[in-house]
Amino acid sequence: MALPKKTIIRDLEIAEVREPGFDPVVGERVWIALRVRSASTQRVASDVEVTFNAGQSPVNVITDGEGWAFFVYEAEQARDVEVIATLLSVEGEPGTAPSHSFRFKSLAASGWEGAMIQLNDEVSGIWGVPTLFPRITQAHTIRLVVDDPGSPLLGREICLGLKGNSSPEVLGITTQPALGESRILTAEGLIWHCNGTFGGAYNLQLEASRLLKQSPLNAISLGPVPPAGLPADTVFRAGEQ
Repeated sequence: MALPKKTIIRDLEIAEVREPGFDPVVGERVWIALRVRSASTQRVASDVEVTFNAGQSPVNVITDGEGWAFFVYEAEQARDVEVIATLLSVEGEPGTAPSHSFRFKSLAASGWEGAMIQLNDEVSGIWGVPTLFPRITQAHTIRLVVDDPGSPLLGREICLGLKGNSSPEVLGITTQPALGESRILTAEGLIWHCNGTFGGAYNLQLEASRLLKQSPLNAISLGPVPPAGLPADTVFRAGEQ
């Protein structure tokens, strides 16, 4: 009497995954990856076939010498994305092959085009368009707000940065919260309380969690209060005091 045939499962498992580093906007590409190893020896497994299924035609990838299989996803439309990676080199009962689901979003736009900047109580403008003119020794506020309730910026962590020929220390600029400190953007917007000691020109830029592109640069000219008769938008070049 013949013995029943045993089901053989190759000794493989998913050791590590690399989730997408950002939510791609339509036209952007993002990499995902997983690493395969032997479950018993814990050694990486090369030449293993992995299939990545993003809801279209599956793509088969062979692991490299370090056990990694890489897949690039290009966003074609805004949607919730799921890419399922499965080890095809495992034989056994249906559905038992090790797999991992990568879940993220693809976006129609980054949202920066709808971001607004406001200095103190002045009229707000599109971030990156108006040059702002805060005054030395006068505390001022920078406010970020978005009017679109569906903006992809809402709910993300936002931080403020400074770019220019001079550092914040050279310009004597301090902010509260500090530059680089992230907070979640809500419909109420975000406010930074700022001070500057020395005159100079620089740019403000925003960064959002899980977005590849940063905001446009917004020009700032920090200078003393203009003497009577001079326009408030007198530009002070970097290094002038």
